Amino acid sequence: MVEPLTSEWMRQLGSVTSAIKADPDVSLVIEQTVDGPTPLRWHVAISNGSASTVLGPADDPDITLTTDRETATGIATGSTSAQRAFLEGKLRISGRINSLIQARSVLEDISDALWSVRASDDFVDRHRSPEA
Repeated sequence: MVEPLTSEWMRQLGSVTSAIKADPDVSLVIEQTVDGPTPLRWHVAISNGSASTVLGPADDPDITLTTDRETATGIATGSTSAQRAFLEGKLRISGRINSLIQARSVLEDISDALWSVRASDDFVDRHRSPEA
């Protein structure tokens, strides 16, 4: 029922990320930028053992992910993998890439938690691509 990249979707995303318990030694800010006629920015901040999702740009992101709305929607619904989008040039990554390696465990936890947002979303069924 919840359309990806909407305010309700952002609320659900915030709810699942805030429930994650992260390694207290990990500090990372990942900003997501969606380009297009209706641009959108949010960021996930991980620090002091917790994670949060915030609508709007980060002051000093470690990593910035940039894509168009179609690709962002595909990644959000799980019909496109971030890895595939990156390899096809549809997802650009900039910043301190090594910080992703250091935060691998908490990023896997966030990815797992996002499945609960995807699972509650009939949008996935309506927009699933044959490549998924």
